[in-house]
Amino acid sequence: MKKTHSANIGGTVFTIEEDAYEKLQDYLRSIESHFDSFPDAADIVADIEARIAEQLQQRDAIAQVVRASDVERVIAIMGRTEQFSDPIEEPPAGKQARKLFRDPDRKVIAGVAAGLAAYLGLPHLLVRLAFLVLAFFFGTAVVVYLLLWALVPMARSATDKLQMRGRPLTLASIDQGVRDGLASFPPATRNLATRSILAAGSLINLIVVGIARVLKWTVSVLVVGTATIGVLALSVLLVMTLVNAAALHPNVATFLDYFGGWQQAFKVFAYLLAIIPLALVIATALRLFWGVKHLNTRGLAGMLGVWVISLFGLAAIWSSNYPQLRDDYPASVEAQRDVERIRLLTAGTSPLSEDQAKKLFDTLAAEHKRRAANEQIEYSYYRDARSRLEFDEQMARDREESHRRVLESAQSWLDTQQLASVQEFMNRRSSSLQAALQARRERLEARGW
Repeated sequence: MKKTHSANIGGTVFTIEEDAYEKLQDYLRSIESHFDSFPDAADIVADIEARIAEQLQQRDAIAQVVRASDVERVIAIMGRTEQFSDPIEEPPAGKQARKLFRDPDRKVIAGVAAGLAAYLGLPHLLVRLAFLVLAFFFGTAVVVYLLLWALVPMARSATDKLQMRGRPLTLASIDQGVRDGLASFPPATRNLATRSILAAGSLINLIVVGIARVLKWTVSVLVVGTATIGVLALSVLLVMTLVNAAALHPNVATFLDYFGGWQQAFKVFAYLLAIIPLALVIATALRLFWGVKHLNTRGLAGMLGVWVISLFGLAAIWSSNYPQLRDDYPASVEAQRDVERIRLLTAGTSPLSEDQAKKLFDTLAAEHKRRAANEQIEYSYYRDARSRLEFDEQMARDREESHRRVLESAQSWLDTQQLASVQEFMNRRSSSLQAALQARRERLEARGW
């Protein structure tokens, strides 16, 4: 029986035997001691620990405890600090896959060309000349460079730089990679031309990064601000429709009345269906633009579930009430508009009471619905202009007959002045329609049809 320890290696917790633990501790101490004089030593050691953790995770899946043999295998793969004096052999072509990064050690502007050269295995100068030549072809190189700048990450760690060049992730290659980075463009050997190019590149980098930050904050403020205003507006709209929908517009109240006892649920479902996407837009913008990393994922998943429920609930209420809404709502809207105009005509002489306006609305709505049912004939059935004109004239005569029935019905609950105002309104409507039909007939006759 061996004593075990729980060790956090590279962010992963392992159960490790005591002798293996001591061996791994000694190995990590030697690594820390070697890299202690290097810049960013802590980051280098952290990368090495992460690589060790990857190697330990690849051991036999049946073994639950890290043994000394596992540690020795990792050391054999990674190498020891005593071996750094030996020359490093580059891996055979195709053995180590390269990854595309921006190269911070050999960058002039953003390290795009240097990183692409390392990825392709080409000289840096050749790639930079290619970008320079393509810049004169409609600015193609500029667009490609900016896209790669935005999409390709910078090789910040020693591991990233090794993967960028396709080198094996061993201690010797990490050591050599760090030394290569320190040797890039040494200040003492830079001539005036090199310093001028690097200064110009730094200036361009500063300008582009500044513009990108301004655009980022502008877009984020616009997106979050617009979505927030949308949420507030929808919330106010929901409250108004719950309290008094007619305050928004009479047609809104008429529309909602067709949903009967389900209209409150319809309002809430419609509100949630519109507001949840806006809330998700705000959350996404905060995460992308403002670097907010800790969002309540369970809350977001719950919001998505509520949105799906609202979608099905709204669809069920709409589908069950749609036939009546389709047949009655247009007639109600037209009747409401006619009543409002008649009330304006009677306002100066004999205003309509609420009861009279309600009866007039019911009568007009019934007539509009009846006429709409009569007009449910495919208009395309009338193939020529004359037959279509004759159909419209028939509908105009039907409208006049409808006006007559409304006036006859209204005689029992409108006074003389009110009845005269209603008749005046309907006469104006009929005269306008007859004038339009007559003008169409004259145009047809002038064409000899």
